[in-house]
Amino acid sequence: MARTEELTDIPTSDVDQVIEDYESEGAQVEKIQQPNGKWTIKATFP
Repeated sequence: MARTEELTDIPTSDVDQVIEDYESEGAQVEKIQQPNGKWTIKATFP
């Protein structure tokens, strides 16, 4: 069963590092820009 984690209000300066961290753990990562200019990161683990 897949597990999903969601982080919100990630500043642009941190997005790439957060994505790299999740991908290194085997997650599929989606990033969504929020209206306030920050990002939501959704990581799905198999």
